[in-house]
Amino acid sequence: MDSYETFGNKLVGCFVGSMTLLLGPPGSGKSTLLEILAGRASGNKNSIVEGAVIYNNKYASDIRLSRLIAFISNQLNIHSPFLTVRETLEFARDCTQGLQPENFTPQMRKLFAHALVEGQDPFLEYVLEILSLKHIENNLTGEAISDADRQKLTTAELALGTYSVMIYDQPFSGCDLAATYDLVDTIRTISRIQQSSAIMSLTQLSQEVFDLFDRIILLTDGHVLFQGPRQDAIPYFAKLGYIKPSYVESSEFLEDIAAGDGSQYIVPGATPLTLEELVECYRASDHYKDIMRIVNGDDAKHTYWVESEPGIGLSLKTPSKYHSTVNA
Repeated sequence: MDSYETFGNKLVGCFVGSMTLLLGPPGSGKSTLLEILAGRASGNKNSIVEGAVIYNNKYASDIRLSRLIAFISNQLNIHSPFLTVRETLEFARDCTQGLQPENFTPQMRKLFAHALVEGQDPFLEYVLEILSLKHIENNLTGEAISDADRQKLTTAELALGTYSVMIYDQPFSGCDLAATYDLVDTIRTISRIQQSSAIMSLTQLSQEVFDLFDRIILLTDGHVLFQGPRQDAIPYFAKLGYIKPSYVESSEFLEDIAAGDGSQYIVPGATPLTLEELVECYRASDHYKDIMRIVNGDDAKHTYWVESEPGIGLSLKTPSKYHSTVNA
């Protein structure tokens, strides 16, 4: 990878309470980008890291990212074998100064009223319940618990912290699609409650999992081909002449385009675009302009979620020379 050009606070720090899915073929730079955002990337004899990562107008090098960001990958899914599931979560809560009852909003007090009356930690009980960990709460983590339960435990540890950004690099490898859906849905709920941001890369996902995300970032060779609301991704490429068949899932369709295999989806009479042309189209799009407007603004940015699915319908007011007139 030679460079990254549109990442950092343009990507995660702008959207409070949002879920972002990072897509791209193998070698597109997904893991490298996530490591850069988490402050874990470093140069070596074969690569040089340049540029800056900024959170809330502060350089990442000037703040303690371990307090701000939670980073988890399948390789880091390790727990102390001498603590039970409940003890592990209590320890994680105490170390991260998790959300305390005295800081609950009135809505949260109403939601957790029963647990408060019983003298329990309501958020801990909620996390145990929503992740279906109650039945193994007294099991040692070193015992034979399933891979799915280990993923749930890691997710629960992050949920009990006060992280502003949660970064997941292919965390659910080995989980079936149903388990992946449950875990992503839980992380989505936690992001809403805590008003935190989550960005995640996944290797295999169903259409149902894809639809849980608020925003999509599509990478190829370290460049962004699309960044915007999830429901706008398919219509955006339809305007460029790429039509998704009903039998192809959205993530597969987008990654095929990013891998240079999008000619199978091109409409008759249209010419497939090169990856360089796709990058240029994105740079000319209103989605890119909207990102730049957000980055250059001073106000905190929030994601507001609704139940309806139609796209926002951002249009290319100044079409590039590659713009297609195909209707979405």
